[in-house]
Amino acid sequence: MVTMSTRISFLLTLAVVLALPLATDAQDRRRSNSSTSVDGDRAVADCRDIRVTFDRRPAITAEAQMTLTLAQGAVLRASASNNGIYVTGWDRNEVSVKTCKAVADNDPNPTATLREITTSNSQGRISVDGPSAREWLANLIIMVPRLSALDLQTANGPLQLKDLAGVIQLRAANGPIGLDNVGGSVQATTANGPINVKNSNGDHRLSALNGPIHIALSGSRWEGPGLEASTQKVMVHFSVAALVATFLRRSTGIYSTIGMNLLRQINPRRTRFLLPYLPAVLRRPLRASVDGAETLSACACTQRES
Repeated sequence: MVTMSTRISFLLTLAVVLALPLATDAQDRRRSNSSTSVDGDRAVADCRDIRVTFDRRPAITAEAQMTLTLAQGAVLRASASNNGIYVTGWDRNEVSVKTCKAVADNDPNPTATLREITTSNSQGRISVDGPSAREWLANLIIMVPRLSALDLQTANGPLQLKDLAGVIQLRAANGPIGLDNVGGSVQATTANGPINVKNSNGDHRLSALNGPIHIALSGSRWEGPGLEASTQKVMVHFSVAALVATFLRRSTGIYSTIGMNLLRQINPRRTRFLLPYLPAVLRRPLRASVDGAETLSACACTQRES
């Protein structure tokens, strides 16, 4: 005769056996640690330039491409969540959008997941969608005319522009913004990410929350109406030819380091100061602020021969 303890033991064993597939399925659906990397010195022009891994293992990838033509003066808008946007100017009057898709190598049906990742264009607004129950990434590589109007936004991914000019608005959350040889009227805002600017010109307004701003000029002057950079809780770093100036907020005030061996304390209550001891002629407006206190209100633009 089956005892009560034997019956209970049987039921417990049955419950464990039935729960194993559910536990295995939940483990398979756990969030992987994804990583995206590119060569920072080159323009991202092909999906092969983007390396994606999940849990340090190469992703399974695919790509799709669309071409569109915008009316003269129209604004190209693009947004990406958990993805990056890489924009490069070229000598054509059309826009090319490549979608670089990636899924983890342990996806139970990677072909289907990649097929469900789609990029749409609605009147010049580019967006990416994909399956909500699967883990995937999709980076956008966009080639635009060298003179373009852009409105771009990313979340949890990089936003990089190279070799173009125009009226440009950039917003990033939890990701970096990079500008290389970018001119025109630029407004760039990021939260929890850095802003890096090099070889650029025009009228730039840069703002970073919980992220540094690095500005490097190819020559000794900023060409254009001006440059404004503001940060909160971190630093603004300028590199103008041989001149390096770093502005960092400390608990006791704002410090300015010029070169490698000159350190002086700036009164944080003082909102303007010039750098008369620099070997330069001040010609273009340049402003930097840290935590709302303006630390620099002039640009070291043209260096004299020593």
